[in-house]
Amino acid sequence: MDEDIYIRKALHALEGLPLEPDKTNPMYGWLYLTVILKALGYPNSLHPTADGSIHSIEVLYLIPRLFIGVLAIIDTFLIFKIVEYHYKNKTVALIASILFAVMPMTWLTRYTLLESIQLPFLLSSILTAVYTGVLSSSKNYNKPYRTVLVILFSGIFLGSAIFIKIPAIAMVPLVALFIYSNNKSVRALVLWFIPVLLIPLISPAYAYSLGMFNTWSEGIFYQANRGNQPLFDLTGQNPNNAINSLLRIDPILLIMGTISIIYLSVKRDFLVFLWAVPYIILFYFLGYVSFFHFIPLFPVFCIALAKTIVHISSKLRNKELGRYWPYIITLGLGIFGLTCTVMLTTTNLNSTHFKTAAIIADRLPDTNNSSPHADKITVIMGEGRFVWILEDVFKKDHYYRTYWNYWNEKLPINKSRGVVLIVDGTFGYWKRAEENRNHREELLNLYNNSQTVLVLNKNAEKYDITKYPFTSMSLPNLCIGRVEIKTNAGAADLFLDLLKNGR
Repeated sequence: MDEDIYIRKALHALEGLPLEPDKTNPMYGWLYLTVILKALGYPNSLHPTADGSIHSIEVLYLIPRLFIGVLAIIDTFLIFKIVEYHYKNKTVALIASILFAVMPMTWLTRYTLLESIQLPFLLSSILTAVYTGVLSSSKNYNKPYRTVLVILFSGIFLGSAIFIKIPAIAMVPLVALFIYSNNKSVRALVLWFIPVLLIPLISPAYAYSLGMFNTWSEGIFYQANRGNQPLFDLTGQNPNNAINSLLRIDPILLIMGTISIIYLSVKRDFLVFLWAVPYIILFYFLGYVSFFHFIPLFPVFCIALAKTIVHISSKLRNKELGRYWPYIITLGLGIFGLTCTVMLTTTNLNSTHFKTAAIIADRLPDTNNSSPHADKITVIMGEGRFVWILEDVFKKDHYYRTYWNYWNEKLPINKSRGVVLIVDGTFGYWKRAEENRNHREELLNLYNNSQTVLVLNKNAEKYDITKYPFTSMSLPNLCIGRVEIKTNAGAADLFLDLLKNGR
């Protein structure tokens, strides 16, 4: 769902449409995605067609994912250089980057999420801050203006990360410590802090310029307290809390990485301690935490585990074994991680999502070919919000609703015309967000009185989600598996071919 939201916003910006007053997504980090898509001529350069084929739909999702994939490769390189410069140990750097590349937890960095866009900025800020220490310790270095530039770049990178998503502010103590300790100068710290402060202020200033400052400020508080989903829950009332979800995705890296962070923190490793602890404390006090909010911590899990492996190996009495032990452990973890990741990435569960989008796009009328006075088809979706494909790519004429805003008074539904209901695995989720029982009953009546056009359930039951690594498929809101397309009488003519064939 989040991917669809950010791609939709990016496409709206490409078309020059005004920013929507959306308090549920008050961050503007998706603007970076807009720049990339603009440079690629997206989506017109792909020549997508609404002919019922899923190829165009797959490619529309593929391009943003490729961009995020390139960022993940950059992240891996940045992790290597951070460890190499800070610890002056290429073995630790190599192990950390390998773990980040192959462990199952890090496949989350391939999502088109704000955290995925934010991560290379965070790592770049840390790397440049660490690099100032390399410059200051160089005996032959006599070009202080380069240090000034590196300090400024560190501040710009961190300011950009905070602009993308505010929780990156928890990284300020870590980077500030490196800037001050490496340069022994309050002036250097002030210089670094200027872009760290000014760049995030672009968000409220931008909102204010559009007359939406109140929406933006309300959205910040809404994001922090929008639901009862804590960091972890020992009562069992919130089984989908972030820690439980991460345990389903990658228990090895989460457990071993956490133990390593605690171990190195006791050893006064300030890189690990200041990277992890402030961020965890921040999210501990927030009312809503999702598993992908932990993406900025994935590198420190890998770094801490790599450093611990090398450190403990150096303490072995058998020096010959101690020399090769880090590589033996890394080989074992690497094979495990790569095997699990390949098993997950070679599944094909979201083809139902693509097929649904293709079918709906093929049958809705084009905006240019529809009468401005005709009653529009209403399309009601749950988590699978591919509305950007219908509106911004294929220019399809329709009303768009979700389970949650079905009864929004500003968005009336003309029941005399057609309604298409797309039912995925989250159909029951709307009940938690909708307080008016009459609205629930109305939507349920629509479901019961509509005709099933097509049920897509390809490969959804092939995998045992109680067994690792497929346990991550049990996470909520992933839009995988069964999708049912239903229609009332007013829209049945759009699907006559499918209804006649009984498909």
